[in-house]
Amino acid sequence: MTLSTPTTTPLLADATMPYRIKTVAELLGIPRATLLAWERRYKIVEPARHENGYRAYSEADIEVLRAVKTHIDRGLKVSEAVSRVRSAAPPPVHGTPGALDAVRQAVMQALMSFDRDRALAALQPVSMVGFDLLLRELYTPLLREVGEAWCAGRASISQEHFTTGFVRERLTAMLAALNSGPRGGGRVLCSGFSDDPHELPVLIVATQLALAGFRVSSIGVSVPVEALAGAARESSAKLVCLTITLPRTVAELEAFLDVLRPVLPPDCAVALGGSGVPAGFPVSERVHVPASVDRLIALGRSL
Repeated sequence: MTLSTPTTTPLLADATMPYRIKTVAELLGIPRATLLAWERRYKIVEPARHENGYRAYSEADIEVLRAVKTHIDRGLKVSEAVSRVRSAAPPPVHGTPGALDAVRQAVMQALMSFDRDRALAALQPVSMVGFDLLLRELYTPLLREVGEAWCAGRASISQEHFTTGFVRERLTAMLAALNSGPRGGGRVLCSGFSDDPHELPVLIVATQLALAGFRVSSIGVSVPVEALAGAARESSAKLVCLTITLPRTVAELEAFLDVLRPVLPPDCAVALGGSGVPAGFPVSERVHVPASVDRLIALGRSL
């Protein structure tokens, strides 16, 4: 599971993963009956069907519905919102490498000049683009680029902090828009290692899990192990995801887990990921090291 520092790229959830209507309703805040009415009357989306007959909404379907709701929230009638979405220029193709390169470069240039307004203006053309694509093609590469620029001396620490602060706001807003995932989703707790200062990888993974239908509690970083276990108990988490961004030894992680596991609920598993996890770290029935967020999602669904 690549829960990485801003200088590396996390592997994100499968863009083709289907969503059931209940999940779509909770993610977008649109009642199920309203979604069905829009489909019947306006044919705004035509979701595929599972073998059992359930609707299977794609990420593209969700973004069309999100765009319609955005226009309605701004005061348009449903018919007007549907017409506006249909007549709009299509967003970049989901999953196309480099789809948001020009936007990312414009945002980067603005932030390097400490120009927040210009950065926000550069984001306007992608205001209807899905969160998954924004994570993969815009914000994660942007964090990597500013981290590399700082390491190479092309960006000052002030520029790096300004840029990462801006991205933190965007990621936090995404997670809030998702309401941290559907209320009925599997419970997951996201945090960092006890003295790890890097919060953005935690937010990225938390948002990916919320998009995948989990109910996520993201508690940030530098959380003592006893407090981490307490949060897992109180949130009824079935999985604790820990981002390890600074290099750690096997002995360090095992010592941490030796304290954590006995105070976690007995049915709660732990997933470790990030560039700081040593290669070949031993796994067990309750400790996992998924190789990607896709595998993390599969793990969460198996619990």
